[in-house]
Amino acid sequence: MKFDSESNGSRSDNGPGLVAEAVEEWAKSESVQMHLIKLGSPWEDGCVESFHGELRDECLRREEFGNSLEAQVVIENWRQQYDNERPHSSPGYKTPRE
Repeated sequence: MKFDSESNGSRSDNGPGLVAEAVEEWAKSESVQMHLIKLGSPWEDGCVESFHGELRDECLRREEFGNSLEAQVVIENWRQQYDNERPHSSPGYKTPRE
């Protein structure tokens, strides 16, 4: 999901990975307009689709979570590594900190 502060809107997919009802309720409570990409058009939000694929392949499919707290810890550890240590192809295979 991508938030655009200028239009007070958010662009998101409408697939099963999104907890649509909770996000919709939040958006209404915060006066955020939701802009959904077209079904079957993942290229409209390629960065998010790429991130979701990497999260699935590098974290979620490799773990079996015993409870929600364990899932939160493992996913947060993966996110920290992804954001701070893992080289990314778009900035020339550098970490976001570099």
